[in-house]
Amino acid sequence: MLSLLRETWNRVQEDIKSKAGEAAYRSWLADLRPLALERGTCFLEAGSRMACERIQRLYTPLLEECISDEMGTRIAVSVAPAPDAVLPDDLEVSPTRPVVDECNKTSFLVVQNLVEKTPGLPSKLFLFYGQAGVGKTYLLRWWRDLSGDRAVIRDGLALRKAFQIKVRDQRVGDLEKELTDPRPLVIDGVHRFSRHGRAQRELGRILKARSALDSLTLITSRWHPREIWDLDPVLESFLLSGFVSEIKLPGHSARLRYLRALEGSAARNGRAGAVETLAREVCGSCAEARAEMRCC
Repeated sequence: MLSLLRETWNRVQEDIKSKAGEAAYRSWLADLRPLALERGTCFLEAGSRMACERIQRLYTPLLEECISDEMGTRIAVSVAPAPDAVLPDDLEVSPTRPVVDECNKTSFLVVQNLVEKTPGLPSKLFLFYGQAGVGKTYLLRWWRDLSGDRAVIRDGLALRKAFQIKVRDQRVGDLEKELTDPRPLVIDGVHRFSRHGRAQRELGRILKARSALDSLTLITSRWHPREIWDLDPVLESFLLSGFVSEIKLPGHSARLRYLRALEGSAARNGRAGAVETLAREVCGSCAEARAEMRCC
């Protein structure tokens, strides 16, 4: 795929130069380097942060038009600065500096608003869903660490089993009291309630009671509420009544930034090619990319 992208990129240079103008082409576009073509997006790297920002602001539509015409299908363009143009702090990956791209941008913006306690949010219930490895649990930890809220945090599977035990012992009220505490409630993995009707009904009662509280409820799921197998209609309705956002596996730019941060200065010199290759070839989660890097 990279060879096809490079061939396409070489073929469109004259078209780009003609449409942008030779002076603008030499100043901003001539040094662009193709990195990858993934999910209908062409990832390019600019030589400096200034060039990157200029191209994003003025020339992205032109680049998309030329590349799309050459490839015969709609191609989006994403431009990032080369690692040498980025200060070391901007390459760090930590709980307070997550790797954000188009695959998780909406969810992180929402959670950032929760951290900052932005007024006028559309709901007090937020559900984030996506397959294993996309960073749902990381998102909740990021919110918890930055907000400082003393939230009640429950694993979905453990909570379902707790409901089953309390129902058996006729002590559901104890669990209800804990989960309707005025503090924020986090349920990590609500899909674990699939096919367990009684536990689902009890959780629905909890969410109904929490809807009267001025307190956040944050929930993750592997699937969208409509896709959870045999989900109680009342519980499904409550889950859908809040803000629902999908998190997808990281795109190429996020994987590349993550791997460069792990590799450090070597990713900007001797190991640059290997890191770029790994970012192209490992299309899974950041954790999978990290595991592959350890094997290299």
